[in-house]
Formats: sequence, structure tokens, C-alpha cells
Amino acid sequence: ALVFINFIAIAPSASAFDGEEVQRIIGEQLASTPDDDDDDDEGRKTKLKVREKRKLKFDKTASSIDGPGTITLSPTGSVNATGDVVVMGYRFQTAKFVVTGPKNTNVTITLPTSVTVSNGQTTTTLHNFQSVPSGVANLGNNGKLTIKVGATLNIPAGLNRGRYRGPFRIYVDLL
Repeated sequence: ALVFINFIAIAPSASAFDGEEVQRIIGEQLASTPDDDDDDDEGRKTKLKVREKRKLKFDKTASSIDGPGTITLSPTGSVNATGDVVVMGYRFQTAKFVVTGPKNTNVTITLPTSVTVSNGQTTTTLHNFQSVPSGVANLGNNGKLTIKVGATLNIPAGLNRGRYRGPFRIYVDLL
């Protein structure tokens, strides 16, 4: 999955620059399984497939030269800004993955602890990844599970404007 962040830097006079269009880039995802076989000894399906349905996106944000801040995008889609950060856009979106595999099977969901994102010149980090569901989940009677992922974006004081992006991986394993 990729993170799209469209920052707008605010100068001390509080004038803002126009936002730039977000580029679409193919992200990474990974489903890990205990072995490479699709079936167990009794012919039941044992392999998991993880498909990215929607990318994680942070919309227009203004940062201050006066101090740092964060923006948290929860897995349910709520947005919360702290510190010297102003949310200016309304197109934030959680990442969404669909997992398919054996019916009524428990899986574990593992998220990254921190990811670096860059505009090509400057970097910052995403951390505190959260998902719904989280930890252990069940694929249910249809062998499907939808996972929504959010995270917290660190915005240092005076962060350069631009499109910040970077891949992150989630791991889904059979129990």
C-alpha cells in the first residue's frame, strides 16, 4: 500500500501554496503463509490471498515552521490533528485489503511499526498503524475478510511541501 500525503507549507505570513495533484503509484502488499502448497493433506484450500482494494491517503495538510504535529487517520476513517498542523483537505482514506482463504479459519494480522515516506528530498514517518479487525480475525463462512488500516503521520516543524509517498506491508498468516 502506498501513502499519499499532499502537504502545503505555510510561511510565517500564513499564505498557502496551491496543492498538487496526487500521483497514483502501485503499492506493495504481502500475504505470507506457512508453506507454498495451496491444499492441505485432505485437499482443503490453505493458501491466503491478500488484495489491496484502496490505498492509504492523507489529503492536504498545512504545517507550521513554529512546531511539529501529527495527523492520525483511524481505521474507521476519523481524522485527528495535534500540534501545529492544520487539516485542509477532506479526501483522507484508510487502506483497505481483502483477504481470501479457507472458510472459518483464524488468521493473524501484523502491521508495520514505522514507515518512512518521502517527497524525493525530505522524509518523515508514519507510525502507530492500526487495523479493523486487528490481531486475530476469522475469515468466516465465505472465506473472506476485509481489513481497514490507518496510521499516524509525523509532521516536523517546517516540513517541505510536496507529495510524500512510500510503501508499507501488512502480513496475514494462517493460525
